[in-house]
Amino acid sequence: MKMSSPNAVLMEPRRMRLNSLDTWRGLVIFIMMLDHVRDFFNRGAMMSTPTEVGHTMCAPTFLFLAGVGIRLQYEKVGPTRELSQFLATRGMWLAFLDFAVVNTALNFGRPFFFVQVLYATGLSMMAMAAMVWMRPSAVLVVGGAIVLLAPLAILPQLHATGAWHSL
Repeated sequence: MKMSSPNAVLMEPRRMRLNSLDTWRGLVIFIMMLDHVRDFFNRGAMMSTPTEVGHTMCAPTFLFLAGVGIRLQYEKVGPTRELSQFLATRGMWLAFLDFAVVNTALNFGRPFFFVQVLYATGLSMMAMAAMVWMRPSAVLVVGGAIVLLAPLAILPQLHATGAWHSL
C-alpha cells in the first residue's frame, strides 16, 4: 500500500514548457522595454505613425507569440471551459489595466481615455475565449478576413473629419 505524503502535490511532474517560445517572448519583452524607454527620452519617437512597420514590430510579435501559446494549449487540452474562462478573464484584466493604470499614468488624471495595446490584447483574448469552440478552419477564415478587410475598414477614416477623425 502506497502512502501519500503531505507534499505529494509538490512532487507532481512539471508541465512541459517550450523554452524556445519563452526565449522569444523574453527577447520581444526586452526589445519592447528598450522601445518604451526610447519613447520617454526621444521627443520625436512618439510622433511616428503606428502604420510604420519599423516602429511597431514588438507588439504584433508579442501578440503572435501569445496566439502561438494559446494554440499550443488548445492542442494539449482541446476546447475546454477552463481554457475559455482563462482567456476571457485574462482579457478582461488586460482591458481593465489599460483603462485603470495606463490611462491614469499617461493622462495624469485628466478625463481622457485612449485605448492602446493592452486593451486590444484584452479584446483579442476575449474573442479567442469564444473562438476556442470554433473549428480551426473557421478560425482561419475569421483571421484571414480580419487581416484582409482591416485596411478597408480603416481607409474611410484616414481622411475623415470631426468625430469620425477622433475614432
